[in-house]
Amino acid sequence: MCLWPIESNDSPIQVKTIITGAHQTLVELAKKQGYFVDLNSPPVDNNIAARQASRLEGPADTLIQSSEDKDIRSQLALDELYKISHTNELCVTHENPSFLKVQYNGEIPQIVTIANHKYLLPSKSTFLLSNLDTFKEIYPHAGGPFDVILIDPPWQNKSVKRLKSYWCESDTSLENLDVPQLAAPNCLVVVWVTNRRKHQEFVLETLFKKWNVQDWVTWFWLKVTRSGEPVNDMGSSHKKPYEVLILGRHKKGDPAGLNDVRCSPDGPKSLPESRVILTIPCSLHSKKPPLTEILAEFLPDNPRCLELFARNLWPGWTSWGNEVFKHQHLDYFEDVEDPESTGSDKDQGDEG
Repeated sequence: MCLWPIESNDSPIQVKTIITGAHQTLVELAKKQGYFVDLNSPPVDNNIAARQASRLEGPADTLIQSSEDKDIRSQLALDELYKISHTNELCVTHENPSFLKVQYNGEIPQIVTIANHKYLLPSKSTFLLSNLDTFKEIYPHAGGPFDVILIDPPWQNKSVKRLKSYWCESDTSLENLDVPQLAAPNCLVVVWVTNRRKHQEFVLETLFKKWNVQDWVTWFWLKVTRSGEPVNDMGSSHKKPYEVLILGRHKKGDPAGLNDVRCSPDGPKSLPESRVILTIPCSLHSKKPPLTEILAEFLPDNPRCLELFARNLWPGWTSWGNEVFKHQHLDYFEDVEDPESTGSDKDQGDEG
């Protein structure tokens, strides 16, 4: 993952020019660090297991609530979560049938088995499962207030509606999210937005005004292939190779922004006007890159982090959604060798 600061501009032509320039610079830097260099090797399809997992009808799918569901569906999955909670540092809360809370307090990732399927729980992760209709009921149980709230709304669009790949929420439903109740003072609010101008204007003119989010900036996520080229043509009118992030600070009791603390020595660090984040995207639909390290410099130490409309878990984060456990199936992951650990073991062996 690479970052590049740029100056924001509302003009599509300027955005294209700036992202193109950032792309060239980032790829050059990445190549110097050993990325995008082994391009002669045959392509490897390392997503077979992930595609198979996506077709499974296991607890990850039964632990899903549609907008019509009032209760969690899978009693089997719930029973097994309770069963393993006594031995895996898990705390399971299901006092209210409209939502489920699972908190894992372990320092290292934990693999749990539910209905013969294996799932990965990241360290210090918490998830809350409910639909948007019952979202307000989780406020007292969420564990806030939060220093960062990341929102990846299921925006309505024709393609998703036709394919029915996931459920969508209306603009009115998104307005009902009471972000201020979950936010700490100067909470960093981060929203993934499509390239549709309508959605971007809705975030700025409706959501951010209602939530009193100020000092907003725009960042871009540029998706590239294994060779470092954009996944789509930059000038494509159908599908852009980048997505948009809009970030701002929630101000408590300061609608006019008179007490802006951005310049205060004790205040939060100011957000750069714009940045380009460059990654090779995951093959899973709508899977976003992790932002923990990218946002760390703009957050206090040991921040409380919340993601809304999540479909997977992150270490140290609280995640909420009606499919929040979906992408934790072990088939979505692969074992990787830790170079530092390998080097350390080798050194110890040489000394012996």
